[in-house]
Amino acid sequence: GSGVRGLSFVNFPYAIYANNNNITIKGNYFGVNADGTAQTKGLSGVGVDVATVNSAIVGGNTAADQNVFGNLNLGILQIAGSGSSFTGNRIGLGRTNTSFMPNTIGIQINNNVNVDALNHSISANLIGKNTTGIKLIGLQGGTGTVTGTQIVGNLIGTDSSGSTNNLGNSGDAISIDNGVINTTIGDSVKPNTIAYSNQNGVLITGAASVGNTIQNNNIRNNLGLGILLLNGAN
Repeated sequence: GSGVRGLSFVNFPYAIYANNNNITIKGNYFGVNADGTAQTKGLSGVGVDVATVNSAIVGGNTAADQNVFGNLNLGILQIAGSGSSFTGNRIGLGRTNTSFMPNTIGIQINNNVNVDALNHSISANLIGKNTTGIKLIGLQGGTGTVTGTQIVGNLIGTDSSGSTNNLGNSGDAISIDNGVINTTIGDSVKPNTIAYSNQNGVLITGAASVGNTIQNNNIRNNLGLGILLLNGAN
């Protein structure tokens, strides 16, 4: 697959639009200059849009692989596809935890009307100061779902499990819409810390959102509820 590394993208509608499988995107700045300062335009565009792509890798497990996403309408967007991983990125923050560069949505996964989004992974990211940290969107007028997403080991709204550093998102930390199935939020090895949201820690809505598991997380200091299920969600 193709690879993109070590670039700074500023003042764009879409920085990377990928529709080929197995693309690797590591060590880049999106909406942020290479020196860590904010782009001049303010909020713009989408950082990475992987459309009906399988097995994209955005970020990684080392500091050199980490992407930075700031000042964007949407940091990362996965449409349908299967098996992509979004790991170890800084989303809504610059190079430091005192440099705030909010996105409207940090990471979003949705289907493509009748095409499912399957078995994507969101792990070990630092997500703070956005409006919504992570958003999964299911039914969109067709039969497609978002199924089997793993959301594990993320720091959402703070910078360590016991930290009092408020990096909270102004909306919900994790928002799951109708038609999202079998999501795993946290596990015994990789719990999420979800803190300091101005709304809810985890919001799941809609009777077609079923089989979602929330476990082993540190959910605290959110102004709304830690977990809110609405309109028949479970």
